[in-house]
Amino acid sequence: MTRRVALLLALLSTASCSIDAAGLGLESTDGAGEDTADEVGDASVGDDAVLDGAADTTVAESGDDATDTLGADAVEGGGDAAEDVADATDSTFTTDALDAVSGADAADAADAADAADTLLAPDADSCRDGVQDGDESDVDCGGHCTKCPNGGRCHAGVDCGSTACTTFGVCVPVGCNNGVLDAGEADVDCGVACGRGCAVGKHCSAAADCGGRLCTANECALATSCDQIFAGDPGAPSATYPLASTRAGAASPWSAYCAMVGAGADVGGWTLVLKASKSAPTFSYEAALWTDSNLLAGSPDLAASEAKFEGFLSIPVHALRVAMAPSSATPTKYVLLGLPTSGLPGGLTYPPASLAQLFATGAYVATSGGGRGAWLDALPGSALQKNCNREGLNVVAGAMSVRLGILGNEQTNCDSPDSRLGVGGAGSSCGTDANTRHGDVCACTCYDASGGAPSSADLSAQAYVFVR
Repeated sequence: MTRRVALLLALLSTASCSIDAAGLGLESTDGAGEDTADEVGDASVGDDAVLDGAADTTVAESGDDATDTLGADAVEGGGDAAEDVADATDSTFTTDALDAVSGADAADAADAADAADTLLAPDADSCRDGVQDGDESDVDCGGHCTKCPNGGRCHAGVDCGSTACTTFGVCVPVGCNNGVLDAGEADVDCGVACGRGCAVGKHCSAAADCGGRLCTANECALATSCDQIFAGDPGAPSATYPLASTRAGAASPWSAYCAMVGAGADVGGWTLVLKASKSAPTFSYEAALWTDSNLLAGSPDLAASEAKFEGFLSIPVHALRVAMAPSSATPTKYVLLGLPTSGLPGGLTYPPASLAQLFATGAYVATSGGGRGAWLDALPGSALQKNCNREGLNVVAGAMSVRLGILGNEQTNCDSPDSRLGVGGAGSSCGTDANTRHGDVCACTCYDASGGAPSSADLSAQAYVFVR
């Protein structure tokens, strides 16, 4: 039963809703011989028509035959006023207002619910329709569908079978060359897990994650010396590392060879600052490279060659490490030297003085920790006279001089030494060879490391100078 029919029946059953025919101005006698109740029925039907409209035209009037309709009543009496009102109302309201509103609201709500259901829980068939739709990142994959293969498009790692989605939205295999931060990597494609150091500014968890082997506040940075690297990462291997220079106008970073493996006083943290080749005059005692600010390009390693690195000009010196190899073989023995903490020449203070500053003064700087035996042991086959034993930087006595080394004399003084051992030598005495710049020359009563007394020694060597 419709709501309109229910309302009509309620009106018909209520006496207060019946309207007297006289009150409506109807004829006292129905043209078809109907009684007064027929007119009341007409009025009631007309009244209902105002509420429900033309849709109720088939409802029978009270007292009429079952086939008597509103259309027939309209003819009766030639103009029933109540029916005229009903007819006018019918032409204006063709649909119950409450029904129309309720129907529209229900339809809208249903449409909205369907749309939400489609978005939140797409039909599984959408993953097999050959179209990229819903939350798919590529055709029929990603989102709620199966994972996309490598090469497929993605919004995030969860869309990919590999779990790796590049910043360009492409699924790639997990690895250290995919442009994605994978599990275990310190930063994208770098860190210990990749065997590749991260660049400056990249994230790190430990020094080993960084190419410069220095991790500060979880960010890769550059050290200014190998000693700084060693302090933060004692396990760092001997290798070439990028270092930042503190010298104004210097190229930075620069590549430095760091010697990290040693024992006792020779424990790691040494920065290679100079290499000198046997008898080459490049680093003779008088050469300007010892005192000027020029660099000499060379390989940052222990290969036999020549070089003057940035560290020679910019790294403060606490200690030195000197090696001399009689051939192109890698040196295995070193002389370790300490600098005085006070009394440095030229107004220099300890430790900011670089090697370049120390040599530039031209003044003698005594070192400690070496000694005659250490120098002889560092270069197998070398010899020195027993006395004098003056060692350090800018060592000059009589006809002999050496930038970094030791002098010997057969007399009990340093007035006329005939032997020198070290780097950057010059001078000849008692028949020694002035062209031997790095290594050992000795004549006139020489002694080797064991105390033996060879007649003379002349031994050129590849030299290496480290600072820490």
